Amino acid sequence: MRFFRELLYGLARVTNSLIPKRPQSLVFISRPDFSDNPRHMYDFYRRHCGEELHMSWLCFDREVQRLLEKQGISDVFYLKSIRGVWEYCRAKYIFTNSSSLWQIKSPFQMQIALWHGMPLKNILRMGNEPMESTRPAGNVDLRIATSPITRALIAASFNYDARKVRITGQPRSDALFLNIDLPRKLLDTDAKRYKGILLYMPTYRSGYKAFRDGRGLEDDNIFRFESFSLEKFEAFLKRNRLLFLMKLHPYEEKIFSKSIRSDWIRVVTHRMLLEKRIETYHLLAGATMLLTDYSSVYLDYLLLDRPIVFVPSDLEEYRKKRGFSLEPYEFWTPGAKAFNQNELEEAIADRDHYQEHRALIRELIHTHQDGNACRRVHQAIQEETGTSFCKNT
Repeated sequence: MRFFRELLYGLARVTNSLIPKRPQSLVFISRPDFSDNPRHMYDFYRRHCGEELHMSWLCFDREVQRLLEKQGISDVFYLKSIRGVWEYCRAKYIFTNSSSLWQIKSPFQMQIALWHGMPLKNILRMGNEPMESTRPAGNVDLRIATSPITRALIAASFNYDARKVRITGQPRSDALFLNIDLPRKLLDTDAKRYKGILLYMPTYRSGYKAFRDGRGLEDDNIFRFESFSLEKFEAFLKRNRLLFLMKLHPYEEKIFSKSIRSDWIRVVTHRMLLEKRIETYHLLAGATMLLTDYSSVYLDYLLLDRPIVFVPSDLEEYRKKRGFSLEPYEFWTPGAKAFNQNELEEAIADRDHYQEHRALIRELIHTHQDGNACRRVHQAIQEETGTSFCKNT
C-alpha cells in the first residue's frame, strides 16, 4: 500500500514539475484554515501589492471555504479539489505553517515554512523521544525565527540548515501593534465596562492523534487544578470587573464540550474569529493580561510588555512526557506561577513584579521588536531568489 502511495506521489510530483509556474503567483495554507502566520502574510500582500499578484488561499475545510466566499473572499479554494490542486501547482511561492501538499512540491516552487510559534516545548528531533519530520528538510526553501536562539532551536528541531533560517520575527506578531477595541470587535460590547481583559490560551495535552502530554481538559476544571470552582472564579472576575476570554488550542477546541457564557467569561472559538473577520493575534493585541501554561504564545506577547500569569498545573508530568527546549522553565517564563485557584486569583489581582524579567527574556527571544515582520519575510524571499515579485514593498 505504501509503495503505491509513494508511486502516486512521485507521478504527481513529476506532473507538477511540468506545469508552468506563474512568476507572481502565491498560495497560502494553514492549520486551522485562514489563520496564523500565513494569514498575516496574505493580508500584507493584499494591502501592498494585491493587483500585482495572483494569490490563492487553500482550505482543508469546505465549510470554512464557503464561509470565506460569503464574506467576499473570492480567491479561496478547497485544497483537495481539482481547482485547489491546480492553484497549488501553478504557484511559484507556497506559504505554510504546517503540513501542506509537500509530497507533490516541485523543485521549481519555493516553500516558505512560517511554522506556528517559536519552540518552548520540544518538537520533533528535540523531543524526549526524537521524531523525524514527515516532511523532508529539502522540501522547505526558507524558515523563519525571531532571534539567534530560536534560529538554533528551529534548525535543530527540523534537522534544517541554520543558514536558511532567517531572523525576521513572526508575521502574526505584526498584529500586536494594532490598536484593537477587543470587546466591541468580538463581543459587541463596550470596553469601558471592564477594568481589564484576561486572555487564557493554554497549549493542548490531547486531541491530536494519540498524543497525551499531561492532564486532560475537564469541562469545569479549565485550569487542570486539583480542585477548581468555576462559580467562585466568575465571582472573582465580577468583583474585579475583569473579562475572561478562553481560547483553546484548535486540537482541544474540538473536544471541549462545556458551554460557558456569561458577562464575565467567554469561550472564543476559531469559527467565531472567522465570522468576525479577526485573528488570534488580534485577541492578544486587545488583552491586558495573558494566562497560559506551556504555549509559546507568551513569547510573542512579550513584545507588548504586559503581565503574564503562568498556570503550569502539571509541570513535572509535562516536563517528563514532552519536555522543554528552553530550560529551566522557571527562568524562561517571566511571570507569576499559579498551581491552584487561590494562587491564580492572587496573581491576577497582584501588582506587576516582572517588568525586568520580561525585558530580559524579550531581548533574548526578539531581535526585532516592531511591527514589520511581514516586510522582513518578504525581503528575505527576495534576497533568497534574487527577484522581486512585488514592487510596492
